Amino acid sequence: MRRSISSGFFVFVVGILFCLFNIGLCHAQEKYTMRFSHGLPEDHFIAKQYKEWATLIDERSKGVLKVEIYPSAQLFKDQELIRAIQMGTIESGGAYTFNIGRSVSEFNILDVPFLFHTTEESFKVAKSEVGTLLIRAAEKQGIKVLAWFPFPQEGFAILSKKPLKVPSDCKGLVARVTGPPSAQLIKLWGGGASHLSGAEMYMGLQRGTLGATFATIETSVERKMYEVAPYSVILHWGMVFAMPLMNTEFFNKLPKELQEIVVDTALEVEKKTVQRALEINATAKRVLEEKGYPPYIPTKEENALWEKDTQPVRESAVEAASGGKELIKKIDSLLKR
Repeated sequence: MRRSISSGFFVFVVGILFCLFNIGLCHAQEKYTMRFSHGLPEDHFIAKQYKEWATLIDERSKGVLKVEIYPSAQLFKDQELIRAIQMGTIESGGAYTFNIGRSVSEFNILDVPFLFHTTEESFKVAKSEVGTLLIRAAEKQGIKVLAWFPFPQEGFAILSKKPLKVPSDCKGLVARVTGPPSAQLIKLWGGGASHLSGAEMYMGLQRGTLGATFATIETSVERKMYEVAPYSVILHWGMVFAMPLMNTEFFNKLPKELQEIVVDTALEVEKKTVQRALEINATAKRVLEEKGYPPYIPTKEENALWEKDTQPVRESAVEAASGGKELIKKIDSLLKR
């Protein structure tokens, strides 16, 4: 009798272990696909960082998590992507901070004109308590922020079809803007604002719909904007980070080991991002100079004219950010201003 019971118990235990093993095996074999949309051409320096991140995920997960990248706004335009990620229409994407600000207002603090002067300054703020607060705010809105990839602050400019040296040169000019602050700036300087997407900039300038665009000289080179807008004036009109984002619900449903791979690989790419930004800035300057279109750097007196009367625009950007007054205090303290 005892032997019969023992034998039965043994069979029961073996059966349970067999089931558990098969469940674990099935789980281990389960594969995931994450679509990643962004609006940049594949050869853009930010797009290359997205690609590196996706490759690392594939390698580290041994193919269990596959990232499918859709560049050049194939799936969603810049303005549509944030909502698509929030709704789970797509699992992930690369977006700009000024677009995130439309859904997560705290990010609008980065739009304050003439706030940052170097890439190191902006990245220091992003990796500080300020950046952590922005990331937490995004997560409450269903967006998982994974890393900060800066555009080089040294390359922020207005690209134009005619030379711009002082604000009065903008009179009558229609410029593509990135959000309310740049729209307010161009109007302050006597021009008009257009809200075309980044993917539509070239065509707008080529057709004459635009006379200028708020962008960077790196964008000028990588999108060959110099063909239709050969002039550029360096201005610290704002700050833009490109950010790999995920739908929070999708991220949370991934096995823990895959979550760690996604986060760790994004931060691994991020470690090199400032140096890459500075290198691409130097390259862009050289290319434009070689093509006969050197970026114009305003004199101290000219810079004063560009910044004159912009305080209301700065205050408006602070007001547009939830908790903006506290955030700007933290930034000023961090940068010792």
